[in-house]
Amino acid sequence: QGGKEHFAELWLGTHPNGPSAVSSSDEANCMHESSLKHVIDDDPSYWLGEDAEQRADLPYLFKVLSVRQALSIQAHPNKQLAQQLHQQAPEHYPDDNHKPEICIPLGHFEALVGFRPAADVRRHVSEVPELAFLCGVASGQGLDREPDLRELYGTLMRSEAEEVRCQAAMLLERLAAKGAERSPEEELICRLAHEYPGDVGMFSVYFLDYVRIGAEERHRFIFCAPDEPHAYLSGDAVECMAMSDNVVRAGLTQKHKDVDALLSMLTYRDDLLADLVGSGERMAPHVVKYAPPVQDFVVYEIDGPVPEGLYLEKAAITTCVGGTFSVHFRPASVEHCSEGGMKHQAELGSSFFSKAGSSLVVDASTSGSGRLFVATY
Repeated sequence: QGGKEHFAELWLGTHPNGPSAVSSSDEANCMHESSLKHVIDDDPSYWLGEDAEQRADLPYLFKVLSVRQALSIQAHPNKQLAQQLHQQAPEHYPDDNHKPEICIPLGHFEALVGFRPAADVRRHVSEVPELAFLCGVASGQGLDREPDLRELYGTLMRSEAEEVRCQAAMLLERLAAKGAERSPEEELICRLAHEYPGDVGMFSVYFLDYVRIGAEERHRFIFCAPDEPHAYLSGDAVECMAMSDNVVRAGLTQKHKDVDALLSMLTYRDDLLADLVGSGERMAPHVVKYAPPVQDFVVYEIDGPVPEGLYLEKAAITTCVGGTFSVHFRPASVEHCSEGGMKHQAELGSSFFSKAGSSLVVDASTSGSGRLFVATY
């Protein structure tokens, strides 16, 4: 804002690829800064509570994401595959943990998420000659039966680079001639071709669901389950994921591509969209909960006062993405909302780490658009 430097991602947590620092004051009111991991390591029982007997770190990584150019066609490995990939190529897969992930848009957001119904994909292959060529299917051939999604997508993604560039050029020439008659998917293909010229990833638009979440659609989420393909295309969002930086990429990227690994790990299910894209649960007047089917994390969104406090059984990270709040973290031993815990002003960019067993008490926002997000587990 206001000419300040821009960043694509803000990481909040203890992952070594982007560890957070914590500022705190001592008894003399002098400020000190140290890494969040060191803070936890110094007194794990205090910060993690009973979990300190089972773990020495947070099980999640929290992020704020700003997408101005499409991110890669990718998938996140399950635990078993993550261990295999880490052992085989630790330079590309730095963690032995899985990476389920939830994405909560902060405004208009676009993504490719999961496979379209197979019938829709076969229709695209039948109607788009350039796609048919790269999928190894004669143009106009009926596809009511085989080949299936696995074979079609595998043939496409393994296409020779020169063939992809040639077919992409012909497709873009046809789409340019259509002008205002282009479909939203065709408009997206033109955009991706501009961002990643000649990249086979642009053809994934014909295979994956094109999800558009409007700015007025509050409390929506995208869940990136293990072994399911996705690509974030544009918009700002809050993300939370298991503690891992493992990403298997195959297109729309200048980073390392592992096409064979991605193609072999995908489930190729075409009926998951309703499970992967949904809405959070309103559990109190100003509290929305996002709880995907994993044990590594849960996210809360707060858009107004919570005078009674939101009890956080586990260690948590709270960040403000808009508005200004007065917040304090009440220890479990304190019963009354007005007692215990120093009050802090939370504004855009403010983040706080709280110990297990705290209650987050929030006073009214000075802005009607204020939003706090809390990551815990």
